[in-house]
Amino acid sequence: MKAEIINTTKEDHCAFGASKLLKEKGFDVPCRYFYYDLEEEHRLYGKIQEHKSPYESGFNAPTHTIAIKWIRENFHFHLVTIPTITGHYAYKWVDVQMNPEKPIERPPYKEEVSAHDYNTSEEATDDALK
Repeated sequence: MKAEIINTTKEDHCAFGASKLLKEKGFDVPCRYFYYDLEEEHRLYGKIQEHKSPYESGFNAPTHTIAIKWIRENFHFHLVTIPTITGHYAYKWVDVQMNPEKPIERPPYKEEVSAHDYNTSEEATDDALK
């Protein structure tokens, strides 16, 4: 029996801490959403942007997919979320450098990177991007 899938999902965006770290690492991809840093409060605002957050203290809030692609293309690491036998998820960063002398690690992975299991793949991804 096939599960019914209703397409009402929207893609998750990086949390404030991950967005701030991405900016520190040079992330400058235009994003629809951004965080505006208000001393102790971080708000997510939506606006189609040409280049970057309109506020000096703001940070672009990319989707998980865009952040992972940017990390892969700039630093040669790819995030893999892995379903566990307990019905949860874990994550692992995999080195994807195209060096013929260095073997690429393929599943099953020798060790997990994440410290604990996550209820959803999105939770694992959000934690991995911090």
